[in-house]
Parts: sequence; structure tokens; C-alpha cells
Amino acid sequence: MLQESCKCAGKTMPFIKSILCLAAAVTVSFSFLFASCQNPPPAARTPDAKTPEAVIAPTALPAPSPAANNSEPIIYKNENFGFSLVFPADWKDRYVVQETKGGITIYSKRLYESTIYKGMGHLFSIERHIGELISREDLSLASPVPVTYLLSGNGYTYYARSPSDVQYPMQEDKDLSDDYIDMNRKKAEILQSFKLLGAKAPVPANEGYKVVGCIFFAVEIPGQWDLKASKEKKLAWDIFSEDSIAGRISLIPYRSETIPSDGSALREYILNDYNSSSSNRNAEIVLYKKTADQDTMRKIKGSFRFTGGGITSVDMLSIANRYLELGGIKIFGKIDSIKTENGKLRGVNIRVMKYVADASEKGFHIEDSNQIISYPAEYPSFMPLVGPDYTSFGTYDVEGGIDLRHLEKENPEYKNFYYDFIIGDQMVKMIIGHYVP
Repeated sequence: MLQESCKCAGKTMPFIKSILCLAAAVTVSFSFLFASCQNPPPAARTPDAKTPEAVIAPTALPAPSPAANNSEPIIYKNENFGFSLVFPADWKDRYVVQETKGGITIYSKRLYESTIYKGMGHLFSIERHIGELISREDLSLASPVPVTYLLSGNGYTYYARSPSDVQYPMQEDKDLSDDYIDMNRKKAEILQSFKLLGAKAPVPANEGYKVVGCIFFAVEIPGQWDLKASKEKKLAWDIFSEDSIAGRISLIPYRSETIPSDGSALREYILNDYNSSSSNRNAEIVLYKKTADQDTMRKIKGSFRFTGGGITSVDMLSIANRYLELGGIKIFGKIDSIKTENGKLRGVNIRVMKYVADASEKGFHIEDSNQIISYPAEYPSFMPLVGPDYTSFGTYDVEGGIDLRHLEKENPEYKNFYYDFIIGDQMVKMIIGHYVP
């Protein structure tokens, strides 16, 4: 499991250890899902700062509309972030709203302003992520705390974030705690009242362009173009000019092979420097020359930026590539058997295979080398292939895959599949399903 795999990262691989631990923290609830991005109507957009957790004091808070009497609901409007909420009438004089860089945070006033528990009482936050190509799965798998998808519009996706810990004193002050609990019961009702306010969309840096994006990145494209999730490739987004595909943006693993531009397309890459960045991701931008020129590519590439997202199969391949870069080896083959001792995984016996080029329709065949080699293993990340095309392990990683101790029970056909075994520090670190047509 991924949360366990971070325990066995070698001391000579601090980067990989930190990334595997990060993956463990973020992917507690991951499953091999193809988290599809939504296809919204186009709207103008602009880059937005990454949503922080720290609350900052605003220069001027938007005021709720006054209620005529205590029986009328309270209409809260935020022109800055472009939305409104309806608070129940009994919330009058009971709440505090603070703005953050990415939205608002709502508190129980009595707790937030109390002498002993000052600053507590966080009920929920309303935040937004740039781009409208963001699904409920994207949000839930990208956040370590519970989030609720609200809606997408005006160039953003809005969501509610719950507090990460207990925000009331419980038995220490029952009166304050009961007040908080009573207010918290109204949260679902309030979130259902969420509406966009006006049509304030972000302004792009390039004239005639708009900002689009998904959970992973934001980018500017010409205003008449559109961006949609690719139906042919995972973790890729097609760029459309009217009804024709004008190009594609794809997430690619670290150290994957880059392809030079040809006569029909322009091709550029966003490549991370691992000496100064902890990101696992690179991106490939392709624009077809029939609809784009070098100036268009320059503006698109110049505006591109990563904005977060959950731990994906691309990130796991990047980690594998980092192991290889730091002296590890990759072995292609099958799992012959799993070694356990007192219920603990101790090693993997690998039946080594090899590709042989030939004149067949596939252009190759696979030969059994009749060699079985054994490597110790404790907590390797196991990532089998998944449907429908079995060419990847899905959009998101799931806790490092399957516990090898239960492999035969959960995947009785596991010996019939091919894998790439990533070996580091003389141990099996990762077992990645290898598609063979």
C-alpha cells in the first residue's frame, strides 16, 4: 500500500521518499477511477492563486443583506468571488465571515471571538479552483479533507471545504459547543442555496484569449477555442477550434521520451526541474499547424501553470523513472510467486521475460527466459492495469494498488499478466502492470 511504501524508500532517495509519503497523505481514499472532467460552456478565465488554508484579514468584508425581521433568511453576497448564500434567520448575529485568498471561511461568532477559544469555530469554507473542467472525483481525490462540489461557472469550479479538526471545545464548554453544533446542522441547507452572482469572469493576460483549466492546470487559449477532456487518452485534454481538433495538452511522466515537432504540428513541453520543484508532472502541448502558429504556441505555453490535483498514474510512473535515474533497474516479466513469513511480505520471485522483434503483425513476440530471480520486498506499490482499454492504471492511483499478501485472493489471474518490476536498493519498490497487445 502506498502509505506503507513510503516507509521503505531508500536513504539515498530522499525525493522519492517524500513523494511517496505525500502520495500516502493525499490518496487515502483513492480508487482506480477514470475521473472524467466536465465539458462546460466556454467562459473567459484568468490565472488564480492556489487556494491557501491560512485565513487572512480582508480589507473590507462584504456585508450580508439585512433581514427585515428575525424570521427572514439572511442573504449573503460576495461580489469579489461572485456567489451568494442564504443563511437561516436564526443565524442573525451568530456568525463571522473572513475572506481568504481563495474564498471565504465562516465561523461561529461566539467561539471565534471568545477569550479562551479565540479563532475556533470554523464551520466551513467556500473556495474556488480556476477552470470548469473539474469533477466531483477530482475534488475529493485532490483534497486531504472532505469537500463538497457546488458548481462550475464563470471560469471557476466552486466547492465547500470542511474543517480538518474539531472546532469546538466539547465538554470543556458545553454552551459554546452546543451553539456550534446547532449552527453546523444547517450547513447542508446553506450549501444548497449556493448561487453564482453576476458574470464576473477572470481576465486573461493575452488579448483575445481566455483561461481554461482542470484540476491539474490552467492555461490560456484563443477566445473562440475550447478545451475538453479527451475521449481517446487518459490525463489528456483536446483543444477545439469550432468542431475541429486544434491540438492537445497531456500530462506525461518525468523523464518520458519527448517527440520533436513534425511538419503537421507544433510541439512544446513543460518540464520540471527536480532540483527546484517537488512536482512529479510534465506536460506536452501539441498544436496543429492548420489552425495555429508559433505565436499562438508561445502564448499558450507561456500561460500554462500546474494548479494541483490528486496523485495520478502519471505521478507513479514519474516515481518509477526517478528510481531508475538514481541507479535502480527495471525487469520485465511475470510474478512467479510471492514469499511471505508470519503473515508479512518478504519477497517476490520474478519470471524474467523479454521482447523479441520479428516480422509478425505486432512486430514482436515475448519469450520466456526460463530464469526466475528473487528480490526481497516489504511494501512495494502494486499497480495493475484496469479497463476499459488496459493501457494505464486509470486516472488516479489507489493507495499504491493491492496488498501483495492478498494478491491471489483478490486477483487470482495475477500470474498471467506482465509487469515492470522497479528495483531500488536491491528491493522491489514498484510493480507496474505492463500492457501487451
